[in-house]
Amino acid sequence: MTSVSRQSRRSARVLRPAATIRCLFGCLVLAGCGGNSAPRPGPAVDTLPTGVIQVRNPKVGRWEAGEGWVIEERLRVGTVIGDGPDLFGWIQDLEVDSRGRIWVYEAQAEELRIFESDGDHVRTVGRAGEGPGEFGNVVGLEWNRDDRLWVVDRGLGRISVFDTAGVFLTGRVRGNPYFAYPWPGGIDEDGNFYDLEMVGGEERREVLVRYDGDLRAVDTIPVPEHPGGSPGLQVVIPGGVATYPKPFAGKAKWAMTRDGGLWVAITDQYRLLRLSPGGDTLRVVTKPFDPVPVTAEERDRALDGLRDVGAQVSRFDVPDSKPAIADLFVDDEDHAWVVPVLPGDLTGSMAEVFDAEGVFLGRVELPLPLPVSPVTIQNASLTTVTEDSLGVPYVVQFQIQGRPGG
Repeated sequence: MTSVSRQSRRSARVLRPAATIRCLFGCLVLAGCGGNSAPRPGPAVDTLPTGVIQVRNPKVGRWEAGEGWVIEERLRVGTVIGDGPDLFGWIQDLEVDSRGRIWVYEAQAEELRIFESDGDHVRTVGRAGEGPGEFGNVVGLEWNRDDRLWVVDRGLGRISVFDTAGVFLTGRVRGNPYFAYPWPGGIDEDGNFYDLEMVGGEERREVLVRYDGDLRAVDTIPVPEHPGGSPGLQVVIPGGVATYPKPFAGKAKWAMTRDGGLWVAITDQYRLLRLSPGGDTLRVVTKPFDPVPVTAEERDRALDGLRDVGAQVSRFDVPDSKPAIADLFVDDEDHAWVVPVLPGDLTGSMAEVFDAEGVFLGRVELPLPLPVSPVTIQNASLTTVTEDSLGVPYVVQFQIQGRPGG
């Protein structure tokens, strides 16, 4: 996977797409449920007058019986005893290199730990400090097309570059103090670097800035927003007004694609947007879903929390249904992995996979709920972090059976 193919990582409105996006949200009609007959129904694909391609998927994916991907655990690195390199305290980020080795940034020790594809420790790189190859407050790891690992260090205001042997090559100034976790930046297949920044005066806003390989800014991409804005509840506090997120409100979650474009999920509508690197809307993708109601207990808990901070709220400030989408990840072939909201405690137990054209392929059962970050999906493996009952983190890698390369 190229380094831009994760969520999520990350949860970018672009130069011109805002009006295009807004006009699209009201004009699409969800398709009806697909049947189980063979061959399975495909999506309805149309081209709108704007040139945007509309993909209306049926409820049943394209995979026939036996074609779906199966995820099986193949590797787990971590321990609760000893003081070796497999004892983790806080895994800030991880990446997998072209040889299948796993690079883990251990934030408590402030060092990079490299493990072979079989889990054996290779070496540890760096330490806390301000010198070449040392770390301050690392927020992200990204491989570029030349097999160079860029370590984005917010604390030291720089990017440290390493080769595949873990040798420090150079440092580059990162003049951006803004921080978001998980860090949503990346490097596209042409070698451009993307960083999330905050710009503006009183009305400050997030933007994704595109830099070339020499870290010269070449473009600014406003971050995608929900078409209804960011719903919030204002509370008068000493010295001003605070805004709190509205419970169960829809959001715009996004993740980068290989070319520097974006997949965007409008979470309360089960609507996906495919944006070009220039910010144009290329595709709008929909799929029917079954709304999950907000229970009375969940509503009361949300309202009590808002009242505790002084908000004047009523039951009508909480919607009847939850958003359709909990999270979004993108793999190295630009498949969108959508984690739907399910009843009860089932959310996170599976993902719905769409190909790069927005065609719904089917569901993948997940052995464990995916965390917000880090998650890396490349070739035939999914690498992430899990915790045991004591809160001790482990690196865990799953084989994706049935996926090309598996």
